[in-house]
Amino acid sequence: MTNKRPQLYILSGAGISAESGLATFRDEDGLWAKFNIEEVCQIATWKQNRESVHAFYNARRQEIAKTQPNQAHFAIAEWSKSYPTQHFTQNIDDLLEKAGADDVCHLHGKISEMLCTACTHTWNIGTADWSTDQRCPKCDSYRGVKPNVVFFGEQAPNYPKFWKVIENLITPEDTLLVMGTSGRVINVDEIAAELKCYKILNNLSEDESIQGNKFDKVFYMPATQAVAEISKVLVTKFKI
Repeated sequence: MTNKRPQLYILSGAGISAESGLATFRDEDGLWAKFNIEEVCQIATWKQNRESVHAFYNARRQEIAKTQPNQAHFAIAEWSKSYPTQHFTQNIDDLLEKAGADDVCHLHGKISEMLCTACTHTWNIGTADWSTDQRCPKCDSYRGVKPNVVFFGEQAPNYPKFWKVIENLITPEDTLLVMGTSGRVINVDEIAAELKCYKILNNLSEDESIQGNKFDKVFYMPATQAVAEISKVLVTKFKI
């Protein structure tokens, strides 16, 4: 018998921001179907493509500047205040924070930040553009400055924290909520099969990468519609 207070663990993805108008990356009509990954998001080649890299992420920041959180973001922010919560997101936007969510762990970085690979300094630029002649405010490097977003071939610094939680901290008394992710980057299917906690899945539709029968509750609908049903489940589970 454990005295640990039940926790809510959330893993969210691009699906929750798509309803705010932000393009996803991996869908059939997503960004990676329109842009060359090797040119704009590859750690081995980004320095030789600095103009294209910064132009691509400047455009993403401009999109985010025009975007507002939707009901899913606000619901997650409310849950995080109502229940003991750890939230991991694959999203690089800041819509969760704009909605009032605190302590969100961004697994793939934040587009609002820049990283100097020469000295490891990070700083926030919000939704401003970054030009290739600007320099790191700490070490004055300009060729080493990239968006603080995890590129292909680059180690994701927050993954060890995520896997520690998955492997060691989630207990049968807890609840795992997976929202708006295809499961192609993080193997959600394997995680759901191994965990003994209560599991909720919300995606727009079925996906072969995530088997719904491994979850206790499944909501195939837009996240903004699913949050009302999810809230009912959480009230029952946490009895608050």
